[in-house]
Amino acid sequence: MNSSFLKRFFISSSILTVILLSAAPLEYIPRNATGRGQIDFAKFVKLPIFEDPVSKINAALKELGLSADDLHGKIAFGITAFPGEAKARFDFVAEFAQPIAKQFFDEVYKSDSKSPLKKIKVGNATGYQAKDYRVLLYGKHLLVFQGLLDANLPYADLKPSPLNARDKALITNTAFAEANLAALMPVLARNEHITPQLITFAENIHRATLVVNPTRDNGVKFDLTFSHITPEACQASQLLVTMTLDMLKSNSPQAIPDPVITINGNDLKVSVIFPASFLKK
Repeated sequence: MNSSFLKRFFISSSILTVILLSAAPLEYIPRNATGRGQIDFAKFVKLPIFEDPVSKINAALKELGLSADDLHGKIAFGITAFPGEAKARFDFVAEFAQPIAKQFFDEVYKSDSKSPLKKIKVGNATGYQAKDYRVLLYGKHLLVFQGLLDANLPYADLKPSPLNARDKALITNTAFAEANLAALMPVLARNEHITPQLITFAENIHRATLVVNPTRDNGVKFDLTFSHITPEACQASQLLVTMTLDMLKSNSPQAIPDPVITINGNDLKVSVIFPASFLKK
């Protein structure tokens, strides 16, 4: 993945991650995606842990005559890996409550103006495309960013499809993300920081699910569940997770809240609550 893609990816995703509608943009993410998730922006920015980033976002949006308070909606994201290959494509779908998608589309285009861009039309969307990414505008409320880890891959044709019962439950959270770690390993292994231990750990997990929600006392709760292929793999993961958490706690400059680790069949769940007092330190 070249530096041009990385730059555009971070610029676009930073704008999109700030955006977020009472509809479900997750409907547009391919059902066969290896990993996916959705963020409810209106709830997300109220979490104390994001107070500083939100203030920086407001400063960046001032030039557009907007603030974080104007950006009610949701953003969905997906990553689709190709079996046995270190290739993947990324899809981000931002759906705004207000008709401001074109403002962000124009801003992203302006930031990309020095790149070789081609104007395109995909269905009823207008947009532009570079070597390994494209940005699409669907009307006044929907903005899409798609990136390729390999420029020869095809783009996903994003079409809404009904959500199943599990999806409908997941999108009620402030944020969620899930992935088939075993299927993502060829892509993850490209990163030099991925250790052999992490590879062994991920190869035995067919689904990892992270759920983020506020607590009544203005804290934040994280629930991370690893669904393993076998009970034996689940037991091995429990030992690795416990050792990793102990190491993090010993190296942390402040006391980390004690996590709760539970096992149910092949599922290992790690829950931790960060109180408001911890987040303000």
